Amino acid sequence: MLLTFGGAELLAIYNSFDYEYDIEGADPVAQIPTVKVVLDRFDSYFAPRTNELIDRYRFRSCKQYYDETTAS
Repeated sequence: MLLTFGGAELLAIYNSFDYEYDIEGADPVAQIPTVKVVLDRFDSYFAPRTNELIDRYRFRSCKQYYDETTAS
């Protein structure tokens, strides 16, 4: 139901996930990912990532004002 309401873009993201299973020769139904596994994959996919280039720029462009100490 989540994929239905999410639309084509969410379905494309879901299809890009790679699920590895340790069960060889098992029933295909036993290899369907659980809801918890799918939601964990979506959480990690949509988690904010840090951009090191932007962070480096912000750090190097900081200026110390006359009333600031180096401890602040």
